[in-house]
Amino acid sequence: MSEYVLDNAWDRAQRRLELLHEVHDPGTFARLERLGVEPGWRVFVPGGGGGSVVRWLGTRVGAAGRVLATDIDPRFLEAIDDPAVAVRRHDIVHDPLPDERFDLVAVRLLLIHLPEREAVLKRLVALLAPGGRILLEEYDLTFAERSPDQAWGQSARAVIKALKRLGPDYDWARVLPLRLHRLGLQEVGGEVDLPYFRGGSPTAMFHWLTGEQAREQLAKTPDVDPRLFERTQAALLDPERWFLPPGMVAAWGRKPPG
Repeated sequence: MSEYVLDNAWDRAQRRLELLHEVHDPGTFARLERLGVEPGWRVFVPGGGGGSVVRWLGTRVGAAGRVLATDIDPRFLEAIDDPAVAVRRHDIVHDPLPDERFDLVAVRLLLIHLPEREAVLKRLVALLAPGGRILLEEYDLTFAERSPDQAWGQSARAVIKALKRLGPDYDWARVLPLRLHRLGLQEVGGEVDLPYFRGGSPTAMFHWLTGEQAREQLAKTPDVDPRLFERTQAALLDPERWFLPPGMVAAWGRKPPG
């Protein structure tokens, strides 16, 4: 099992997750709206992280519904005060699956970090009730390789190679719709969020903090030049620099009813 690079125990993890929510929640909530989340739905959110998606879903399913949110470190989820939300410490790779079926499984930035990602995806699809839906949102860092900022693009190529040695795979997500189709789901669709961002912006600060959190692990690999890493971190703080982010690949599908 690989060492998890982005541990919630890091002293600045909460700030990093707050920025992640600011950057990505609008797209996630819009997709959940389109999927038609309704009162009374049973929802599973593995790797619930900072809990913003869990909170939104709890409000949407209401008292008649249930949101089961899990994480290997649920410290931020445990602060959620909503009777519709249940929080559990859970390892989606090794622990037994919940003994129930769900109307929705919602996953964001989880599978790319897991060496066992293909097996976990099959496990998540198996948790869907007939007619249930799944929404996956995962980074594809190869989009950042095309960035107008040369240092950022070079770093993206190096980081993809380096992280594969540690377990994460940042170019795995690009074929998520095809994966869902091959798992027998219907109404499969997908899209990519790819907004340019400026140095010093909330998006830039999210990626800067991610780099700081991964600094020690990346330094252990031969693929990341320390000088390039420092130039990239400095560029993310410079408002005169512009970047392409990792593409947020979103894919969804529905289990056949009946």
